[in-house]
Amino acid sequence: MTGDTTYEFEWDDVKAAGNLVKHGVEFNETMSVFLDPLMMSR
Repeated sequence: MTGDTTYEFEWDDVKAAGNLVKHGVEFNETMSVFLDPLMMSR
């Protein structure tokens, strides 16, 4: 997921709130994983 591609992210607010409580991570923070130019993929 690199280059000049544009990505759109969407999520369920209820699931996002549950994820924050369970894991301490907000969904909007996890988007950075997919936008990291140094990420590795197969």
